[in-house]
Amino acid sequence: MPELLPTQILRSPLSSGLGSQVIDIVRGQGFCVIESAPVSLDAVGIARRTDELHRFGISLGTPLVQSPRREMVEDVKDYSDVESADDRGYRRR
Repeated sequence: MPELLPTQILRSPLSSGLGSQVIDIVRGQGFCVIESAPVSLDAVGIARRTDELHRFGISLGTPLVQSPRREMVEDVKDYSDVESADDRGYRRR
């Protein structure tokens, strides 16, 4: 049985400077968990986090659209009460 690597958890604000550290960890372990400060769930807080995620993503590589809606950062939550016909995995209950 292969030896399991310890999980690398980075507790840091999202920033482009974090990108190179994440790339090094992913190349060595295959994945990295990033723990960042919680975001306010109002429209301003969500917009700020979306912008942070987009800028952070650019530090990792070339961003691509994530959905047919051409969104660069996709919100993963339950939309079943709004769009019953949308059966994409990250939008279901």
